[in-house]
Parts: sequence; structure tokens; C-alpha cells
Amino acid sequence: NLQQITCENYQLYIGPEEELVARFLKAYENRTIDRVAVTTADGVEHPVQFDPISDADECRYYIYNCINNYAPDLPRNKIYELSFTKFLYRRIRFFIGSYYCWNDNVNRLGSIAMKQMIDEAQSLTQISFENNHYPRVYLVYDPNFSLHILHADWNCVPYDLKQLFNNRDPLTTPDYINKDYFAECLAWLIDIPYDSFIDIMNEQKFILTENFAYKLFHVHERKLTKLGLIIEGDTGVGKTFLLKFYSLLLNAKTISDKSEDSIIPRIVQNVSLWLRTIIIEMVETQPILLNLFLKQFRNLLLNHDNNHHIQDNINQQEIEAPEGQEEAT
Repeated sequence: NLQQITCENYQLYIGPEEELVARFLKAYENRTIDRVAVTTADGVEHPVQFDPISDADECRYYIYNCINNYAPDLPRNKIYELSFTKFLYRRIRFFIGSYYCWNDNVNRLGSIAMKQMIDEAQSLTQISFENNHYPRVYLVYDPNFSLHILHADWNCVPYDLKQLFNNRDPLTTPDYINKDYFAECLAWLIDIPYDSFIDIMNEQKFILTENFAYKLFHVHERKLTKLGLIIEGDTGVGKTFLLKFYSLLLNAKTISDKSEDSIIPRIVQNVSLWLRTIIIEMVETQPILLNLFLKQFRNLLLNHDNNHHIQDNINQQEIEAPEGQEEAT
């Protein structure tokens, strides 16, 4: 038997992510989202906060109401519904960050940001690069959810959104002089140093075009929301290179991570232990071969200042074992 999937018999699952989305959609609907942080007479500071919604049906009401009112063109199926909610959650986390919670001077920060977020969630859910008519204005966040803006033309940025940036195109500020603005935005989003991004571009002999920048942005947004992505296109349009370039950016993020939680030191340590175990097992029963290795390492240790030259020689030359040892191996 065939069963039709509807909002009634397969309701949207409400977990912590969906509740957070509904909480701030409710604040947007009842127009309390533009509250600002206040300081009482006794000097106590109170950030902007909203109570969680405990009723799952109430959460669904605000999410469905948002789709009906602000994204009426969104196809009515569960995949689009889920994608829209995930993209919105990714953005609404801004409202629990310090930039919003402790804002005390930016007027209408909440409503302006929320309107843009809803527009972005709708466009990302349906985006297509088959032509050049895709949206080009997006808010970009670093890991702490500070605001940045990705755009291709400041004149196309909505008036209200410009207010959040003091009516000044970030591209014209001293911080971006002689910089690739798309690379700067993407580096900010992926959380890698700008110089690392440029180094990868130079190594790949690649020029970052506007179209490619927006494709990278979309791929990364999909990754952050853990949504599936199918890249379609004819052979030779750059699908493989897009993923290769993106993987290099992600690897650069991991390698440049200097925090205590970085996995790089653990990888180096584990690989070193693994190689040491293999090498010891190979050479410990062959004294002559072991002596050859020790001799090379001794030269490296005694000639620390000339290590690069010695390493080049080692790489270019084969280590010749004495007669008899080669046969034994």
C-alpha cells in the first residue's frame, strides 16, 4: 500500500536545533528580537536572552509559519523542509553569540539579521549554478559568529543590511587593501589564515573567480549543516577541482590549528610510533643494516646546521648495503 507523506503523519522532528530555530522565529514574529542588552542602575549587565520553547507543536508552528509566510515558493516536501530548517539553524546560532546577546547600540540588529537569514536559507535550499541568476549577498560568520558580508556588488546589498556595516562597503576599508575580497570572506568562513588561502591558490596556479567563490561557499555551508550534496555538470566544468581545492582548504585549517585540541600533534606522534615499530622490527635482526641507519642518523645529529643539505643527499642517493647483507635481505 502507498502512503502519502504529509505534515500530519510525518511531523518535523523537534530537537535542540529545531527548538532554537523556533525560539528566535517566535521572537521575530512578536517583534521582541530587536531588544538590546541593558545595564541596571546598580551596574548589573543583562544580555538579550529568550526562554526556550518546551512544546514541540509550538516549535513546529513557528517553523511552518516561517516557511508559509517568508518562503512560499519553497517546494512542499520533507527534504526541502529539512534543508531549510538546517540552513536556518546554522545562521540562527548567531543569536546566542556575544555579538548579538551583548549588543547595546546597533538598532534593529535582530530583525535585519533574521530577515537576511531567512532569505539565505531559502536560496541555499534551492540554489542552482546552471546560470548566473543566483543570490550573491550572504552574511558570513567566523566560529564566534561575528558578522561579515559576502557580496559581488555593494549596490545590490539591501539598504537595511548596509546599516549593520555603517553604510560602508568593507571592501573599501583599509583592512582589505590589496586583498582578494572573496578569498578573505572564505578564509573568514572556513577559519583559516588569509595567507594560507592565498598560498593554496598560488600552489594550484588558480585564480579565484566570483562563480567559483560562491560554489565554495555553498559546499562549505552544506558541510556545516551536514546535508548531502550532489554536484552535477558536464565533464570538464571543474567538479573534481572544486572538491580538491576545498579539501586543501580544510586541510589547511587542520594544519594551522595551534589549539591544545588540535589533532595534528597526535597524528605526528602516532605515525612516528607506528613507523618506529615497523622499522625496529625490520632492522633489529639485521645488525649491518641497522648500523647503516644509525650512521645516517648520526650524521644528521652532528651536522644540525647542514641538515637540509644532508637530507637532500640522502633523498638522492641509495643506501648500499655491504656485500652479503643484500642477499640476506
